[in-house]
Amino acid sequence: MIKPGARIIKTTIAVFLSMVVSYFFTRTPSTIAPISAVIVLKENTEVSIKQGITRLIGTIIGSINSIIYVYLFSKYLYANNYMFNIISTSILIFIALWICKILNLGSGSSSNAIVLIIIVLNSYLNDPSLAMEYTIHRTIETLIGIICAVLVNHFIMANRGEIE
Repeated sequence: MIKPGARIIKTTIAVFLSMVVSYFFTRTPSTIAPISAVIVLKENTEVSIKQGITRLIGTIIGSINSIIYVYLFSKYLYANNYMFNIISTSILIFIALWICKILNLGSGSSSNAIVLIIIVLNSYLNDPSLAMEYTIHRTIETLIGIICAVLVNHFIMANRGEIE
């Protein structure tokens, strides 16, 4: 019988903890925290920390870019001008990814783009005036997922050696 390895067990625990802790802090169900936990849980604690830092920096860059975008163009978002949203979001993604390349963020680029798209689309589909609150929640959830993954990776089955 094939048994689950340490990485499967650690990932499951990190996902569970990130969802519970995120709900405790934000009082809303989280998808970002467990996704962050899955992405950040790597073969050892050092790699998880490095991945977590680049993901958090990418998230912050994406959040800042999306907030600027939403507040500059909220009247177009609220008017449901979806074609404007498609073109401007694509340009914004280009700029955000280019910033990450300049900063040599590597894996932080994907979290930058993902957060940016989530915030911009959420602002388009919902009330743009809630963008700042939504952005703060997503950033907190990302941080919670990162912290849970790093702590689980460090403290659970730490003496088993390399993760399977």
